Parts: sequence; structure tokens; C-alpha cells
Amino acid sequence: MPEVINRFLYPTVLFMAFLLSGLEWMAATDMPRSLAQWQSFPDGQMFYLLAKLTGMTALSLALAHIGFSVLHRLCLLRVSRNDHKVLGLAIAILVVLHACLFITGVSLRNGHITWHLFVPDLLNGSYNRGLGVGVIGFWILLVGVTIPLIIRRLPRIVHRLAIFAITLGIAHAVWIGTEKTYIFMLIGFFASVIAVGLVFNMRRYAAK
Repeated sequence: MPEVINRFLYPTVLFMAFLLSGLEWMAATDMPRSLAQWQSFPDGQMFYLLAKLTGMTALSLALAHIGFSVLHRLCLLRVSRNDHKVLGLAIAILVVLHACLFITGVSLRNGHITWHLFVPDLLNGSYNRGLGVGVIGFWILLVGVTIPLIIRRLPRIVHRLAIFAITLGIAHAVWIGTEKTYIFMLIGFFASVIAVGLVFNMRRYAAK
């Protein structure tokens, strides 16, 4: 890939991921206009809204991360080990924030700390199953991201658990999220980035 594309594609896609998630969150929550009524919000509502923002941003960056990894494997984009690590940690931090903000919101609304939400419940209703899928993805992601940082020499399959966790995160978002159109738009956007890379790769080899 030409150097100019390689230099600007990575930051541009990351910027787009942040921008799209921020704009969609503002449209879905009627921000910043709804802040004028923040005093009438139900208990914990602001934490719910921030949980939505961190979840949408984490999903956007996770899909970008997968796209970058595919392009890197195809030798179409150079992603340094440090960039890969920083982006992975940023996604993990956003997922932790998403979970903690959501549980804080639920706890404030219920009047007690809802620690049980950190345990997946796949038996009691569709919403709880969708939530449970996200909780499973949350724990798998933490294992897939943090363990390789602590123990360097591990089979790559441990780190690749993060891909499975992202898949569960997408399923969780589609299952109980309210922005399904946004999710599929994101998938289409990053699939298009990969497709462009594949076409460029085929043209390069055809020219040889």
C-alpha cells in the first residue's frame, strides 16, 4: 500500500470510529439538549447514558481493530505491535467502563449494589440472556487481553480469545441494544475498508 495511505488510514479510521459512535450516541440520547432536564432524570439515568456511549465506542474500536488486523495480515497496512497493544487496551478499558457504568446505574435505580450482574444469567428471559452474552464476552475479553500482558509466552489462542469476545459483544449489542442500524452500519463500514484492501491486493498481484 502506498506510504501516504498507510500513514493516514490508521488514524483516519480511528477518528471515524470515535466520530460515528459519538454522533450516534448524541442522536439516540438527544444530547446535549436532554441535559437541560438532567435534574428530572430517574436515578442512575446518567450512568446508563454514559454506559451506552462507552459501549458504542468500544464496539466501533473493536471492529476497527479487527479490520486493521486483517489488513496487516494481508500486508496492506503496517500496524506496529505498540499500536496494536494500545488499541486493544483502550477497548478493554472502555468495556470495563461500560460494564461498571451500567451496573452503577442499575444499583442506583434499585437502591442496592447489583453485583450479581457480573455473573451471566442465560435462563431467565430474553433480556437477561442478551445481557449474559455480554457478561461472558466481558470476562473472556479481560482474559484475552490481560493474561498475555502478565505472562508473555502463551499460545496465541489465548490472545485470540479477544476475537471471540468481540463477536459476543456484537451479539450482545444486537440482542439488547437500541441502535441495531448503527451496529450493522459499522460492520458494513469496516467490511468496506477490508474489501478495498483486498481489491488493492488483487490488483497488485495481477500487475506482477
